[in-house]
Amino acid sequence: QGSDLAGLNAEFTFREIREEPCIKKEINSESLNKQCVSDENNCLVRNEVKCEVFPQSMSMSSSSLHKSCPLRYQPYSADSISLDGIEITLAPYAAKYLILAIKDRVRHGRHFTFKAEHLALTLVSETVSGAIVKKSSPYGIIGYWIQVLIPNELVPRMLEDFHNLQLDSNTEYKESQELYWAEYKLKLIIDNPNKLDPTCL
Repeated sequence: QGSDLAGLNAEFTFREIREEPCIKKEINSESLNKQCVSDENNCLVRNEVKCEVFPQSMSMSSSSLHKSCPLRYQPYSADSISLDGIEITLAPYAAKYLILAIKDRVRHGRHFTFKAEHLALTLVSETVSGAIVKKSSPYGIIGYWIQVLIPNELVPRMLEDFHNLQLDSNTEYKESQELYWAEYKLKLIIDNPNKLDPTCL
């Protein structure tokens, strides 16, 4: 049951949705991309920046993230950071894979990853082991890896909303499309990320 496709390369950006204004530094795609470039430049061993295939540990029917990382570069001693909420902007060409990600991966207790040049975004189910996120803190970052937990009760709503947006067709969106599940502090925007964040792919 479900799909063996565990991820794909796709342009995306994100930013934190905060419950209230605070002093801490804003976490978003731009700040992480800049930090990653800086870290890579300071690394003794530097490889060509390129899109790579997903590692075997991230593919097939795996329901675990143990010893898995979809990124080419990840700091060794990264601490995880919890986010209050998250807004994700995903490129229109990748939007149709959201149905596969939720219906054929998350709904079956698995995970799905969108991978950009420096960052990765993984959607995980409640039962995926090895994730840094859980129901009490569903959004987190470790290094340059963003993880988003999709609770079981949200799955049917997301699929219905995706169907209403006709994500299951080859619709070409001329305007930005937005979905917001307010009680989960989760917002999804289908639009060209470059329009909002010139540092991304």
